[in-house]
Amino acid sequence: MPVRLNISVKGFVEFVLRSGDLSSGSFGGLYRAREGIEGHRRIRRSRPEGYRSEVPVRRTFGEGGDAWELHGRIDGLFDDGGRRVLEEIKTTREPFDLLSADDPMHWAQAKTYAHLLVLAEGLGEIGIQLTYLHLPSGDIRTSRGSFSSDDLAAFFAPLEQKFSAWVRRIAAWRHGRGASISGLRFPFPEWRPGQRDMSDAVARAIRVGGRLFAEAPTGIGKTVSALWPAVGALGDGSCDAIAFLTARTTGRAIAEDTIARMRQGGLRVKALTITARDRICFAESGQCDPTACPFALGYYDRLAAARDEALATDNWDRAGIESIARRHSVCPFALSLDLLPWADITICDYNYVFDPRVGLDALAGNGAAGRLLLIDEAHNLPDRARDMFSAEIRDAEFAALVAQLPPAARGLRTVAAAVRHAIAKASRDQSPTTGDTVPPDLLESLEEFISRANARLMENRPEPFRDSLMQACLGAFDFVRTAARFGPDYATLASRDASGPRFRLLCLDPAPRIREIVGRFKSAAHFSATLTPPDFFRDALGGQPADPILRLPSPFPRENLGLIIASHVSTEYRDRAASADQVAGLLAHAAETRPGTHVAYFPSYEYLRKVREAFVAAHPAIPAPAQQPAMDEAAKARFLDLLASPPEGIPTVAFAVLGGLFAEGIDLPGGRLAGILIVGVGLPQLCLERDLIRRRFDAAGHDGFAAAYAFPGFNRVLQAAGRLIRSESDSGTVVLIDRRFSREDYRALFPEYWHHARVVKSSDEARDAIAAFRRAGAPP
Repeated sequence: MPVRLNISVKGFVEFVLRSGDLSSGSFGGLYRAREGIEGHRRIRRSRPEGYRSEVPVRRTFGEGGDAWELHGRIDGLFDDGGRRVLEEIKTTREPFDLLSADDPMHWAQAKTYAHLLVLAEGLGEIGIQLTYLHLPSGDIRTSRGSFSSDDLAAFFAPLEQKFSAWVRRIAAWRHGRGASISGLRFPFPEWRPGQRDMSDAVARAIRVGGRLFAEAPTGIGKTVSALWPAVGALGDGSCDAIAFLTARTTGRAIAEDTIARMRQGGLRVKALTITARDRICFAESGQCDPTACPFALGYYDRLAAARDEALATDNWDRAGIESIARRHSVCPFALSLDLLPWADITICDYNYVFDPRVGLDALAGNGAAGRLLLIDEAHNLPDRARDMFSAEIRDAEFAALVAQLPPAARGLRTVAAAVRHAIAKASRDQSPTTGDTVPPDLLESLEEFISRANARLMENRPEPFRDSLMQACLGAFDFVRTAARFGPDYATLASRDASGPRFRLLCLDPAPRIREIVGRFKSAAHFSATLTPPDFFRDALGGQPADPILRLPSPFPRENLGLIIASHVSTEYRDRAASADQVAGLLAHAAETRPGTHVAYFPSYEYLRKVREAFVAAHPAIPAPAQQPAMDEAAKARFLDLLASPPEGIPTVAFAVLGGLFAEGIDLPGGRLAGILIVGVGLPQLCLERDLIRRRFDAAGHDGFAAAYAFPGFNRVLQAAGRLIRSESDSGTVVLIDRRFSREDYRALFPEYWHHARVVKSSDEARDAIAAFRRAGAPP
């Protein structure tokens, strides 16, 4: 199938000509795009009648499978004495006396636009005007040149030749990729029950360019069920690429393993894993400083060789990226982003698509139209997106910055102090207050701070306060950007704590923004073991009533799961101190009655601590490892090792929190777990922010408490319970410890394969129920 690559004029020029360092340089800066838009408008408003702006141009080069399209928008066109003049506008904060009038990248971009226009209109000659706007002063400087069509053709020819050679390599690769997909077999010996149903549903969504919401129990194999039809769409040309989003390391590992299994069957795809900058950075200090890092200095001089080597390999996971980056002495994070446009499958966190702070245009902007979007563990996205779309400004950050600024930085000190004053004014009440408007004086002070801070940062001075200034500037810009979207789906929250006043813009309903972003993609499939109730999560994820919902039953025999509701225990907040001994006794009954490892999940670390103290005091011989707040990677690994390899013949009860890493991110197949005990219904902590969300849904005619508390909490319960049965050979008990689980409103949320739950009304009944549980076919 012919391959048509599309590239912007800017991207084309940077691909073939860019050199030098990774640092932002004279025309960089944190907010050049925002300031550049305003600068362009200022220039255009000064131009005479007949001036044409944002003039689109595009042209196809090459033929058949080697064809590629170059496109863009010319900043301005006007006639001067009967001659056509093309204007390219650049904004800068660099003083004009330090600015080169002959920046090769700027002239290359302008000449490329001019060449496309000359070809389109048959012009023999054209003028080019390069216009520089100095943002702080408003001063303008121009440079002009006149070029014949032959001049422009001679300039463009070597650039075209270089990029066409790359296109031929990509086209050959994609042809081989398609051939490998056409003969590919399903990567497992057989389909599990439910897998074909989910795979077919994803394929239908791809065909119609729609969205799918799929709830498939743990163990079905959701990842391969989503990737299999997506890879098929790559092969038949239904899509250009695939984005697989996952919130957890385990989800990433499963996706990588699934692709590896397909490769064993002959699949050829270039699969890129984007690893967070701070995790993959080579800097020994752990601080990213492009002005001093040897992997950033001269990055673009070495990028082409690194990119060429990468194209000769298929596996662009973390190890693959690091290996290539070290051989070519380039930044591994930047390399992964430069490879993104050429990846067939990209595996990454939600934030690279949804977070306005770090979202990648090549993934979710201009690069989204032909891309399939697969969202793993989609139940996590509404809360994650709510945080991404919210913003907060804190006095403590600016106080720390002011303390670091030297007296000579008088202007910065003044604007930072003005921000502090505005935050204090907005948060003057000692108790938290809410509102529906953003104080204008706070925005004005932040705008002024951004302008001065950005100017200072662009000077690239090695100053001791630079990192603090950059973080404060980023936070201020994020706040101002979020304020521009402020509306009915937002609320303000002013508060004070031990660190001082703060002001938050809280996104109450992220669904409209999720819908907007997902709508850029060709098709999207959202899947999870827990999208309960499905109508609620379809709405929360920005879906429409016509978008299909798929709910699949468990693929495993119901007899493998013993589900018990301990209805005699209250774990509501007011009863927790009194219930600690009672819950500890239930945990001991489970461990002593059914040998093996049991995991008990709690709604908070405080309640976990109380019950564990009671448990250890009464049963010191039973190992009781516990999850701790802020565990490092080594501590997490030790905890998992205890679950995976418990002392032989000794019962173990591990203590963990609902909604945490060990409630959603562990996979211990092979019958390693004997049981799960879930203490409480998983409600998020009662707080003002959650209550604002509740009010928002109440006002819209929905059940606000369910939307803000009950539904998210019950999904935590389902996720924790899903750790137990993960293969056909697994079996065990799940004990739900809270009387609310026996209420009709909660029983209505139970999945179909939980309808056989046994309700017990005493600890003795619970012990007997656990003892009576037998896997189907096992001896009594």
